[in-house]
Amino acid sequence: MTTRICVLRILITLLISGCSVADVCADSNDLPGQAVVQLDRHSSAARVFRGAGVTVLDSVPGLGLYLVSFPADIPIERKRAALARRPGILRTHPNRSLKLVRPFQVEVGWPDDDAPVFVSGEQPASYYGQPSVLSIGLDSAHTLSQGDGVTIAIIDNGVDRTHPLLDSLSAPLLNDLVDSDDDPSEVPGALYGHGTFTAGLIRLAAPAADLMVIRAFDSSGVSTIFTISQAISWAVDNGADVINMSFGTSVSNGLLELACSRAIQAGVVLVAAVGNAGTTQPVYPAAYNGVIGVGAIDTLDFIAPFSNGNSADVCAPGISLYSALPNPWLWGTWSGTSFSAALVSATAGLVLALSPEMAPLDVESHLRSTADTNLAWGAVIPPDLYYGYGRINAWTAVLAFQPMPAAKSGVFTVSDVRLIAEACATGYVRGNSSAWRLDLNHDGVINRADLELAVRLLFGPPDDPDPFRSRPQR
Repeated sequence: MTTRICVLRILITLLISGCSVADVCADSNDLPGQAVVQLDRHSSAARVFRGAGVTVLDSVPGLGLYLVSFPADIPIERKRAALARRPGILRTHPNRSLKLVRPFQVEVGWPDDDAPVFVSGEQPASYYGQPSVLSIGLDSAHTLSQGDGVTIAIIDNGVDRTHPLLDSLSAPLLNDLVDSDDDPSEVPGALYGHGTFTAGLIRLAAPAADLMVIRAFDSSGVSTIFTISQAISWAVDNGADVINMSFGTSVSNGLLELACSRAIQAGVVLVAAVGNAGTTQPVYPAAYNGVIGVGAIDTLDFIAPFSNGNSADVCAPGISLYSALPNPWLWGTWSGTSFSAALVSATAGLVLALSPEMAPLDVESHLRSTADTNLAWGAVIPPDLYYGYGRINAWTAVLAFQPMPAAKSGVFTVSDVRLIAEACATGYVRGNSSAWRLDLNHDGVINRADLELAVRLLFGPPDDPDPFRSRPQR
């Protein structure tokens, strides 16, 4: 019996830990007979491709991208040169596959055999009360924000929609780009459980946010640059406020960068894992400008041995986290920057629920400025190669939008009033200050209303009515 259990555990570990979407993808391989063509916005695809010797397979209209096929024996460079001569074509890229080569974590994917098969109240306690997640202040943050009105997209290998945490998911926030339908359910394979685990952590950290699930990786952990670009574009077009990208590649790609840039310009916050190779090689999309890269730390705030450097803006718990797994396991532990990214995506959702007009770059700056630099082992001096600007602090991030409690604790001072007055008079915010911190009523501008509010907060009587009653709501 003991031998059977050991063998079963080994098989389960191999099944679940085989390769993680968030673990750095292997270098891309060009797919023979395929290319992704970007047209200028004034050109007609039918006219441009007429007589070009290609067949249009798919498109991403928002990006002007067209996936085309041609005879596999024609080299991609020869086809690119031919297409480059046609009016209306901006550039042609090879369509590249992203394949995972091996897991970079040592300890992953152990199902919890003793966990309940249901969600009830605060059970299972290992999920709702896990210390590593509470260490970033989520329990306190939830008293001010739970992500109401925010949509967080998860681009992954799907989720188990029968899981009690996720059984309320429904269209139109679901898309399966692998099977071309609206049922992004996970399929058993090397990556089985990854998307479900990621979604479970986002549900834990932003319980009131709407989850958008986009399946872009198949059961073997394979996707293409075109499919990922398509997934990002679909999330943008269908109302995502935050996109969690627990995947990456060590090879920068123009199509992926284009999709990320368009999403940021559209006002969508992008969060990505920095990867689990334990190197300082940049990982994309985490390393792109405007994308919030996330590294993993352990319970003592030390950087995880597998967490990559160079691409991190912030770090978050990523060792032995507890979350949802697909049937038949339901619950278990896993480690990786994938899951650190999920916690940061959720924290961004908490912030946007309080300040919905906040631009992506401002959210990135805000999460950096409210991160903890004094860690259990000592202080981080930002920007650190591995820790970025420090450990994410969900409580501090949302507290910045509720200055009254800070005033009562003595944090709000005459210096704050002086900074607001200076910003009102000159339009200039000092480099060591946060514009969002000075915009006390969060209406998008620093003006006399903020100055008057600051004076009331500092000198008003304790029983002063709520000064934020006119603050815009989502």
